Amino acid sequence: MAKVFLDDLANLQNETSAANTINRNNDRIETALENTLSRDGTSPNAMHANLDMNSNRILNLPLPEDDTEPARFGDVQDLSVEGFSFGAITTATPDFTDYFLFGDVSDNTSNKRALLSTISTALGVLSNPSATSTDNAIARFDGTSGGVLQNSAVTINDSGEITAAGITLSTTDLAVTDGGTGASTAAAARTNLGLAIGTNVEAWDADLDALAALSSTGIAARTASGTWAVRTLTGAAAGVSVSNGDGVSGNPTLSLSNDLSALEALSSTGLAARTGSDTWAQRTITQPAAGITVSNGDGVSGNPTLALANDLSAVEGLASNGMVARTATDTWTVRTIAGTANEITLTNGDGVSGAPTVSIPSAVTFTGKTITGGTYSGISLTGTTDNTQAWKLSGDLSPTALSGNADDYNPTNLSTNTVLRIDGGASDRNITGLAGGADGLVKILLNVGGTNALVLKNETTSSAANRFALGADVTLAASQGAFLWYDSTSSRWRCVATFTTAGGGGGTLTSVSAGTGMSFTTITTSGSVSIHNSLFITQHKALGGL
Repeated sequence: MAKVFLDDLANLQNETSAANTINRNNDRIETALENTLSRDGTSPNAMHANLDMNSNRILNLPLPEDDTEPARFGDVQDLSVEGFSFGAITTATPDFTDYFLFGDVSDNTSNKRALLSTISTALGVLSNPSATSTDNAIARFDGTSGGVLQNSAVTINDSGEITAAGITLSTTDLAVTDGGTGASTAAAARTNLGLAIGTNVEAWDADLDALAALSSTGIAARTASGTWAVRTLTGAAAGVSVSNGDGVSGNPTLSLSNDLSALEALSSTGLAARTGSDTWAQRTITQPAAGITVSNGDGVSGNPTLALANDLSAVEGLASNGMVARTATDTWTVRTIAGTANEITLTNGDGVSGAPTVSIPSAVTFTGKTITGGTYSGISLTGTTDNTQAWKLSGDLSPTALSGNADDYNPTNLSTNTVLRIDGGASDRNITGLAGGADGLVKILLNVGGTNALVLKNETTSSAANRFALGADVTLAASQGAFLWYDSTSSRWRCVATFTTAGGGGGTLTSVSAGTGMSFTTITTSGSVSIHNSLFITQHKALGGL
């Protein structure tokens, strides 16, 4: 079994831990060296217990000079136990000072001489032992015969084992002071020796064995029944740091760090907010000027509570569904958009089932209503329309001058304009058809060319639905025009009237020619004219200014 136990170094990364381990090992080595014998006599050099040579010899001993020094074999080899030939003994009272100690070791004279007397008296017995003498028997003193050594039944063999037919001991317990226990039972002996189990010492336990077997330093932890290991408190990656985690150099100490240290350092009350890495501050929830109130904003007296106020409180207090309207300060109510029969149709007016949708019904009544301005597309008028003010045709088209006769004439944007300002170009041009006819559609053709005529001809070179239904060709000289109306029954364009304007588009209407099947009243310069047929009824002001 090793007398010095040294701790192993796991690594040198932690300089403090490594230095502690090396210092402990040095202390143990110094203690072990103090417990050894010095060859040169350096103190301490004295035994504190018996020295067991384990059957080995001590060599080169000096000649003994006093009673406390050991005798060498050569110093006593002249003394023969078996024949008691004493060699140098020549007188009746030899001095055995250098050979024996007997009885009281403080008396080196009378006892030694008593021994010589005893040996001298018993020389005959020792020189001629009986045949029945026992090998290795212990010689004993015979008090009856007056100090004669005699044979005994107690033997000691070469190994130091004592053999006897019976050994009688005193019935009185050997006192502790005499090297005994002062008891006849194990429990009493332990008590007398101060080793009572449960009082002075712990009973044997596997955990104690495991603790005793620990070889490294640190905090002992029981990991299982009868199993212990050395542990070290380690800090977390952040938040907690540990010093003396193994407890060797002092008590383990835990301290806060990083964010936890910053939290611990807060001195005022309120909500804690992390404002940066390892930085915290106190905060309080504050309310706006209106709409929300806050109680316990710092959380000290209770949980922060937010409540609606003012307009928000009024909105929250609404119990029914629908659109909301602010009717006064901090006052709201639920509203529903409603339509008017035969004028406006409203779907989802309260917005609950979907977005409100406004539409015009298929039959609209404008009785008592005045429509002012605006643009209307694709309007279909039925019945008699009374136009009490100016009739404006603002959709006019001036296509590129014709470079030849036109079949199925369809200039760009024809469908979105009413008035066609046509330039025949270098000569007279024939137009045999006009595209885009639709039931009741009106087109006004104006010859804006210099001197050449436009001739509307009823010919088959255009598609049937684009042709004109004319009794004869209609010739439009410069600054003349024709009023065309599409007859969906015949699928033809019909010329309702032709007219001449003076001054390049201004002046007074001087003549109107009615088409086939058309009739009209007398025309005056101011007044009205009614043009009739079974499919077209319109009233308008005198066409001056076209």
